[in-house]
Order: sequence, then C-alpha cells, then structure tokens
Amino acid sequence: MPWLCEHSRRSADANLLPGQEDAAQEVNQKGSVMKHWISLLAALLLCGCANFEVVSEFGTGTVKLTKTVRTELQQVSKMCLEQAEIRIVVTSSPTDQPIEDCKRKEAALVEFQKVTLDTLELYGTTLGAMAEDKAFDLSDSISATGDKLAKLKDKDGEKLLNEAKVGAVAKVISVLADVVAQRKREEGIRRLVAVGPDLQASGEVLREFFDGKSLGYDALLKEISTMSAQSLNRVTSPLARSTEPFRAKELERQITRSQEAIKKRQGLAASSVAGQLLASLNAWIEAIPEFQRDALKPKPQDLWKRLKNLRKRIGEASDAVENAF
Repeated sequence: MPWLCEHSRRSADANLLPGQEDAAQEVNQKGSVMKHWISLLAALLLCGCANFEVVSEFGTGTVKLTKTVRTELQQVSKMCLEQAEIRIVVTSSPTDQPIEDCKRKEAALVEFQKVTLDTLELYGTTLGAMAEDKAFDLSDSISATGDKLAKLKDKDGEKLLNEAKVGAVAKVISVLADVVAQRKREEGIRRLVAVGPDLQASGEVLREFFDGKSLGYDALLKEISTMSAQSLNRVTSPLARSTEPFRAKELERQITRSQEAIKKRQGLAASSVAGQLLASLNAWIEAIPEFQRDALKPKPQDLWKRLKNLRKRIGEASDAVENAF
C-alpha cells in the first residue's frame, strides 16, 4: 500500500547516520527518474506508436511503383502515335485519322488507370512526407484528381460501370483530402494506414489492366502491332522499294524497332514488361494487409522483409521498362 511504502521510506531515513542523508536523497531522485522512464516505456509498448521509418518505406515504394507504371503507359502511348504518323505517311492519308484513333483508344482504355495512378502517387507522397515530418501542400492536386475521377466516362460516354472500383479510388482521395486539411501527423498516418482495403482495390485496377484477361494493355499493344504490320507490308512492297528505296528502308527500320519493343511487352512471361509489372503490383497489393496490421508496431520485422522484397520487385519492373527499347 502507498502509505506503507511511504512509512517505510521515512523510517529508513530516520535511521540514517550523519552525512548519509544527502546520498540517500540522490538515490531517491535517481530512482524516481528511473521509474519515470520505465513507466513511459511500458506505456509505449502497451499503446504502440507509428513506426515512421517503415511507413516512409511503404510510401516511397508506392511512389516508385506508380512512376514505373506511368512511364510504361507513356511509352506505349508514344509508340502508338509514332506508328500512326508512319501510317499517315505510307498511306498518303489526307487526314490525321490514325492519330485520332490512337488518342480515342487510349482514352477508352487508360483514363481510369491514369487517375488511379495519380491517386496512389498522391497517397505515397503524403504518407512519406508525414512519416518524415516534411512540409507539403498537395491540396490542389488531390482536389484536381477527385474532379477527374468524377468526370470519367467509358468509351460510350456513360459513367464508369464498375462503381466498386471507382468508389475505392474515391475513398482514398477523400481520406487524403481530410488528412491534408487537418495536418495531424500521427492521426493522419493512422488514417492512411487504415485505408488498406480501398488501397488494395485501387491496386487491382492497375493489376487487371496488365493481366491480359480484359481490355487494357494487351489490347493497346495489339492495336499498335496491327498498325505497324500493315505499314511494314507497304514499305517493303516492290513499288515502295523501287520508287523511294532509301525512304522505304528508313521506315522499315523504324517499324521493325517498334515491333521488337512490342514483343518485349507482350505475354506474361517473367522476362516480359507485363510480367515484371504484374509481379511488382502483386507484391505491393500483397504487402498492404501486413502493412495495415504491423506498420504501427515498434519492430515489424516481417513487414520489413516484405517491403525489401517489394523494393526489389519494383526495381526489376523499372529496369524492364527502361530496357524495353
């Protein structure tokens, strides 16, 4: 009991010899300090706190992944436009219709993925900045991304039908807007960690784009492949080689390079661009439940191992995209 402890301490003080009182007071003071730190440590262990280092690592990985996927989408878009321009030349087209066809195809298949990428990159940037306690202002970007999502239409001009996926991306945007507006560091990190299920659903939007099971990445590559094959037939014809041999040969080289780049992207083999992107997206999606569960623990060793693997996968995907030309 407290009164008994206090009585015992006073009794002991009363029995001190002259000259020992100061030493006893110093010991008591040190003991109080030690008790304070023990209590604080116990509170931390019981309550848990955000592991800012592991949170920062996940945020950084998310940004790197989105940038890798974005780079590949830009590369494919560029290939389509280049082949469209060649198509205009070899067919002597009076209009830019092949270019317009490329833009329309991309708008129909990729716009939702682009908004999803914007959302996940904003998520990773916000998470990393809060974990590292850096100043940032993404309010305008978050608002603009929300507006783009609200205006998305499918190729027939209708609202996107998969409301569940749109809703998941919208939820992430909503949480981001609240967290940025409130600017409460640890509370904000906890909210961003807790949005895991919607984060996974957003990742599925990207994974399905590359998995070859639905219209998306594979459809774009087939479109470019068909266009390049038609152009190649023209520039390698006897007429083209006899009338403009040097021009025909140069166009043939350009088309052949594009076809080689397409081959590196097609299929889901581990060595293909699509295969590497899928592996990195899978690793990211699979890391989310463990991140949500363990990110706020003091020593999430298993999570660190998973994030190390994620970093490796993203690096391999980035290399595959970079080396695909």
